[in-house]
Amino acid sequence: MSPPVALSTASVFPETVRAGFALARELGYDGVELMVWSERLSQDVAAVGRLAEAAGVPVLAVHAPCLAVTQRRHLADLDLDVRGPVATEWMSIAQAFAGPPGSGRQPGQFA
Repeated sequence: MSPPVALSTASVFPETVRAGFALARELGYDGVELMVWSERLSQDVAAVGRLAEAAGVPVLAVHAPCLAVTQRRHLADLDLDVRGPVATEWMSIAQAFAGPPGSGRQPGQFA
């Protein structure tokens, strides 16, 4: 059995996430890799789920390379749903990577 093949919604930029799902369906892809970016739809889990169901094309992977990690915000100031000990540990490390060693960003410092 061959692995599923996904169309990245990033590959249709500057078109929309909706266009990516439609193209994946039209071209016969097994699913999509959702690129989470500034388009609000890509950040709305429920809306993406409805879109995937309507298009008949599942989300096979999620690519969110930059939006969760910032240099100017403390993790406690972000409205993120971080689940599990590994994810929590990773986010605390990722939020502090950019500066020199020290006490790091404090909650509310740049809010």
